[in-house]
Amino acid sequence: MSGYRDNFTSFFHWFAWSIACIASIFFAIFVIGEGVHDIIKGKGGDLVLFLPGLLLAIIGCIVSFFRKIPGGIMMLIGGIIMVVTLYFQGGSNDYRMMMIYGFPYIFPGILFIFVRR
Repeated sequence: MSGYRDNFTSFFHWFAWSIACIASIFFAIFVIGEGVHDIIKGKGGDLVLFLPGLLLAIIGCIVSFFRKIPGGIMMLIGGIIMVVTLYFQGGSNDYRMMMIYGFPYIFPGILFIFVRR
């Protein structure tokens, strides 16, 4: 029974890490390609408020490869910060953007915290 549990947790850890890693790469490319240009021009005020949550989530993704629980907590907090920031920037009508940015970090963060080895 122990082998089954190890396979189960290993699958969910790699699944969670791959979701967060793909999201991190996508969002990092997007911020570098679009956001830096807007910040330099002085038009990226909303992005500057959004970046701390995104950076915390990306760092949490990297940390989770080595230490699952602390990395999962960092991703969860970063995802929540992004959702709260988007809520205050766009209101409750912007729930799709909240899910697009928050879910790829909140879901894996929960998996890393609760599916332990």
